[in-house]
Amino acid sequence: MFEQGLQTIFREAWPTVDIKAKEFDFMLQRRFVDGCFDPALQQFLRLHARNDDFEATVAKARQYMDAQDQAKMAAVGKKPNVRFAMSEPEPNQI
Repeated sequence: MFEQGLQTIFREAWPTVDIKAKEFDFMLQRRFVDGCFDPALQQFLRLHARNDDFEATVAKARQYMDAQDQAKMAAVGKKPNVRFAMSEPEPNQI
């Protein structure tokens, strides 16, 4: 939704300009990265999508979020390992 809203705002602000133009694509990409809520996602995109266009950056953001969701689901699905320590010996056994 954020991606679509950002594109809509840019179309309204610059109706005659091609959004695919390099300078506007870069502005759109920068605004997208800066507007992401998750700081870890921002850092990931700044490192890994630096040379990509806007569409590739959005695709990488979706892949990152999908991977994060899968990791959370996998962590929730695991049962914790519970080990019981030996109980104290009875006084008769000492």
